Amino acid sequence: MGDVLEGFEQLIGDTYPYLAELLHDHVQRPGYDFADEFEIGLEVVLDGVGRLRSAGRRR
Repeated sequence: MGDVLEGFEQLIGDTYPYLAELLHDHVQRPGYDFADEFEIGLEVVLDGVGRLRSAGRRR
């Protein structure tokens, strides 16, 4: 997976330097599990969608 991430970092590095930095510093560290991070992010997004729907009903 390291080779794939390294290539991706080079591809996006000029356009999205902070994303490239995140990939380098965070995703490549030992013990990183994408599935754990995805679940947390999904919960945040779904919570936000739920709040927007609730706010729309109150109008």
